[in-house]
Amino acid sequence: MKFDIFQHDQSSAIECDVQIRMIPMRDGKRLYTRIYLPLGDGKRSALFSRSPYNSPEKFAETPRLVFIRNGIAFVQQDCRGSGQSEGEAQPYGMKEREDAEDTINWVCQQGWSNGRVGMEGGSYGGAVQWLAALNSQPELVAVAPFNCSGNIYDAAFIGGALFFQLKYWWAFSQYYKRNVSFSTAPNWDELNIAKHRPLSEMDKAAGLERVPYWQHLMKDYVYSSVWDYGNAVKFAERVIAPAYIVGGWFDFYNGLSVDSFHALRKNGGTDAVRMHTRLVMGPWTHMGNKNPELFDEHGHQDDYKHAGEKFLMGMLNDPTRDPLPEEPVVRYFMMGKNEWRTSDTWPPEGVQPTPFYLHAQTPANTSTGGGGLDQSAPEGNELADHYIYDPANPVLSRGGCFLGPKECGDGCVTQMCIESRDDVLCYTSQPLQDDIEIAGAVSVVLWAASSCVDTDFTAKLVDVLPDGTSYNVLDGIQRARFREGAEKEVFLTPGKPEKISIDLWHTAYTFRRGHCIRVHISSSNFPHFDPNMNTGNPLGVDAVGIKAEQTVLHDAEHASYCLLPVLGSC
Repeated sequence: MKFDIFQHDQSSAIECDVQIRMIPMRDGKRLYTRIYLPLGDGKRSALFSRSPYNSPEKFAETPRLVFIRNGIAFVQQDCRGSGQSEGEAQPYGMKEREDAEDTINWVCQQGWSNGRVGMEGGSYGGAVQWLAALNSQPELVAVAPFNCSGNIYDAAFIGGALFFQLKYWWAFSQYYKRNVSFSTAPNWDELNIAKHRPLSEMDKAAGLERVPYWQHLMKDYVYSSVWDYGNAVKFAERVIAPAYIVGGWFDFYNGLSVDSFHALRKNGGTDAVRMHTRLVMGPWTHMGNKNPELFDEHGHQDDYKHAGEKFLMGMLNDPTRDPLPEEPVVRYFMMGKNEWRTSDTWPPEGVQPTPFYLHAQTPANTSTGGGGLDQSAPEGNELADHYIYDPANPVLSRGGCFLGPKECGDGCVTQMCIESRDDVLCYTSQPLQDDIEIAGAVSVVLWAASSCVDTDFTAKLVDVLPDGTSYNVLDGIQRARFREGAEKEVFLTPGKPEKISIDLWHTAYTFRRGHCIRVHISSSNFPHFDPNMNTGNPLGVDAVGIKAEQTVLHDAEHASYCLLPVLGSC
């Protein structure tokens, strides 16, 4: 069938051949696929996109006209068990990887195909690209994932804690649309589902019976070989398709985008992967720039989407050549200065990992306490700080790499409403005499003890303006039982200090002259992460938690600090 398709108005219409196919998979299930073929003779490359979000009645995606105009076929597919495709949905599962492989093989067997396929898409549409890339198909010559992770375990668990709001909302909504009604799913926040305990019963409390993906998270929260099939970071040598990776400083896949980039540049399966893979990081949340008032119009994404299109078209035309020879390896947005910068590496050359040490002459509880932050290591026996963490009254999430209820916000959000809590320790520098630029990974190394065998420690990097207004820059969490890695559980000895490293991921940020740098330490960040019940029991089984008495040390023997990637000197 020949159709005119257009993006915004009739003047942009393109005449093309639209084909609808039910493509058979290896198990006999058929996946609904729409193919937009440019008119004319000759063999063509294909751009392939997969989505679980299309309705059973129609495609929600808009055809990628720029590729069709350039003679590239555009192939759209409903993921298994969604839209008009057959089979049972297996979110992020091995079937997604197999289905991508089977579809690419089918496309390359068509008479119009030249045997080259590229993939693009964001979020889930990016995750399925990483799964496809792990198949090592030579026909897949390039991928362009944005706002997603190359490691499906780390897309669900950070520091051993569950990405709670993201995962339950997504899992329940997708299950509802596929098994109850494709109409809008209930507002789980208004139903107060997040406060239901135990976690393993949340799906039933939502009226959904058992949600397989949710139960998988409850069962397989310790990393094992169960997750290996979806780990392009660990198995980067299997990836032979160069990637154009786009992420956001406030996207919940911030660190995971950077991890994927590092893995491919170092261990990718071909010279082309190691040399041609690119990274772009902007001031974006998962849904775009939520803070134009802070990061202005220069924070838009359009230019980098265009570069991604050029990358894909170049690879589809000639997979042996660098598709962006004039483009840098890394483009990143320096927040605070609000300017785009380039680098051949991440972090950029000239970064000095610089510890900023926690101090307190009087208790550091709340922003009006006595917590300090400077570059001098503690020399004496500073008194430790203490607080009570109650899982029934967790600290509310405020901004960050998050997509949650309105009262929490995402992106850069003021922090004063939580800094008055007694279970939030605040360590604040003196006003800066000069700007301090940071670019790279941020972490907090904490000496801490708990009255419980397991608990969480959270950290947040905060910018304090001269008028006292404070804004989040980064945050992180570490579940104590996973402090030695996600593959094993090592429980605490109550009362014994342990070294806890908290990964806050990556940023590029300028703390301006006259501002202060602040670090929050606490034990919860809800509903961004699930509140640790402090019992040491398996994830999801506790209906009631216990309070934990937490101690943070910062003396000469137990120096606690925030490690900042400072550009230049300070």
